[in-house]
Amino acid sequence: MNRFVITLTALVCILPVEGQTLAKYRGNARAAVSYTFDDGLAEHYTMVMPHLDSLGIKGTFWIIGDNIDTRKPMVDHAPMTWSQVATMSKHGHEIGNHGFTHSKGFNELTNEQIDSEIWQNDSAIFANTGIHPVSLAYPGNGRNDAVVAHILSSGNHIVGTRTSEHWAGGGATTANLDQWLQSIIESGEWGVTMTHGITHGYDRFDNPEALWHHLKHACKLASSGQLWIATFAEVTAYRKGITTDATYILPEKPKKITQGHKRLNPYQSWDGSWCVDALRNIPLDITY
Repeated sequence: MNRFVITLTALVCILPVEGQTLAKYRGNARAAVSYTFDDGLAEHYTMVMPHLDSLGIKGTFWIIGDNIDTRKPMVDHAPMTWSQVATMSKHGHEIGNHGFTHSKGFNELTNEQIDSEIWQNDSAIFANTGIHPVSLAYPGNGRNDAVVAHILSSGNHIVGTRTSEHWAGGGATTANLDQWLQSIIESGEWGVTMTHGITHGYDRFDNPEALWHHLKHACKLASSGQLWIATFAEVTAYRKGITTDATYILPEKPKKITQGHKRLNPYQSWDGSWCVDALRNIPLDITY
């Protein structure tokens, strides 16, 4: 889907009916990966978005609202414009919250200051894109358990925060990025990358081609059914059970499967198991 909306009042706990189990990841993939980019840099618009769009995958871009359109552009860290941020959102990429000023880690702020950083950025992003951010990356990765608990219980739009990340920049090579991806597939994990500069700025790549080649490799794994590539918000929502649809794993190949008046098409996942993508909360009628 191009636009991702979560209605918090509709948060429910979903239990599969007898004979079905919910897949850990959409499509019953072995693992999931989210490619995330920090700080709202111009290169994310001019270089990263075209590569992602050409591959048909979506990324998550953590925006510092006070930097967009206001900081004096410099060669090593030019920011995006709000027009570019809005275009990214229209292309289906996630625009996430990275704090309004990014001046201090949230572990150095009071709860009131944290809320202000989030709400100001939320308002700026909404005013310029029409989308409320639903996920957050901590400025400077400054966090602790109390900070995480406060953000997820404070009544804002944030339903997930980045609490672990895999560095993808600097001296990263295609080989070590591919090796990391293989490791999360083998362990069944959700991998989240963290990238800043591409050719300029903090932690820029020695060779940006490493990232482009890696993304193509990830897409091959996704096409085989082993990997689910999705935005940070999409994976968070799926795992929390607040998306409208899910993947159900069936005990055997069904002869017929319907949901309401709609007939559904089952398919085999990477391991040969039979699956079906269906709406949550509506019973499935299955004939084996």
